Amino acid sequence: MNEAIEPRLNGKDLGKLTAFKDIFPKVDLVEGDEIELTIRGDTLLLKTGLGVGSMKSRHFTEAMCTVYFGEDPVAPPLVQDVLTGLR
Repeated sequence: MNEAIEPRLNGKDLGKLTAFKDIFPKVDLVEGDEIELTIRGDTLLLKTGLGVGSMKSRHFTEAMCTVYFGEDPVAPPLVQDVLTGLR
């Protein structure tokens, strides 16, 4: 995820990449593992079956949103799924 987020930060708040890595589980994830990301303004909340972590950074949360919903999303079907779910 950090590789996708870093260029979207445009050089701002790069230290938050380390903070994000620190709140992420310290084990390899396998298919079927769930990660829940909640973004509210400048706050990112990360939940997994292994715990919960949070951090604050407007630049980071905006970059994270562009990873999934920007011009070149990492998971294009997700955008359509979200739009369908909003209906």
